[in-house]
Amino acid sequence: MTGSAGALVFAKRNGTPLRSIRKAFRTACDAAGLKDVSPHVLRHTFASKLAMAGVDPATIQELGGWRSLVMVQRYTHLTPAHKAAAVERIASSEFPNAIPKAVPRRAGERAASGLQ
Repeated sequence: MTGSAGALVFAKRNGTPLRSIRKAFRTACDAAGLKDVSPHVLRHTFASKLAMAGVDPATIQELGGWRSLVMVQRYTHLTPAHKAAAVERIASSEFPNAIPKAVPRRAGERAASGLQ
């Protein structure tokens, strides 16, 4: 059933749908030492990790099954470290021409906009 439309994500060995994954999910979280985790939280984590890996929003939308890019924006959360690294990129040598350098003018010369 892999990849087929309408395929079940969670099914019994005989192919019938599971009514609930609650017990199995809780058991797995307990074994992993995870607290306060739900499938909903994992959707946020999935979207956020994809965004921070540089995956484009349309692909995140398709992979997560969201109907709109607005929902992708709601589900993606960037870490403070990720945002700080993004800002540092423009200050680093990765983008040496990212910040335009001031062009010295001769005395009395006006800028193109008419401002000095």
